[in-house]
Amino acid sequence: TDPGRFVPTYMIYGANFRPDIYLITQNALADGTYMAVERDLYGDEIWIPSEEDSAIAFQRYANKKGLSATNGRLQVTGALEVMEINAELAKMMHERDRNRHAFYIEESYAMGWMYPYLSPHGLIMKINAEKTPYDSSLARKDMDFWNWYTKRLLSDPMYRRDFAAQKSFSKLRASIAGLYVRQNRIGEASEAFREAHM
Repeated sequence: TDPGRFVPTYMIYGANFRPDIYLITQNALADGTYMAVERDLYGDEIWIPSEEDSAIAFQRYANKKGLSATNGRLQVTGALEVMEINAELAKMMHERDRNRHAFYIEESYAMGWMYPYLSPHGLIMKINAEKTPYDSSLARKDMDFWNWYTKRLLSDPMYRRDFAAQKSFSKLRASIAGLYVRQNRIGEASEAFREAHM
């Protein structure tokens, strides 16, 4: 949520347990204050869009949608509109750093440009450096992992009472199911959606 946005970032940064991991939320890339904090935290270790880069992303969005500025300002409201700008910024980060760092995502909103680059990676997805075709052996590993994990979760009485946990795992599985839909892999998508519904 917006009030808790900084908690995971500071937890991973402050603990210094995995200094090779940089945690950034896809939901706040268009938030100038959030991005200033990320630039301060990570310095030049990873490329974080500057204010000028954010302005470029806003302009790309405006051009795509045929929007024009009013009194010199472009006003964007609504979660979907902001997420489209976030998608532009995420794409810029990936293009800039994809050969220096591995990228992974716990999908909050689907970002269309990512689909050709995504592959299942346990509970989350990997954003590969290059476009990645469907890989049946990787899909089989994904299915085996989730089959095992689903059985494990459903055998735990505490999990069956924890609606927040159920919602979280359902969302994770549904995201990967969405990837299979985009790849036109209906069998894998159906199985993944079934597990998301459990």
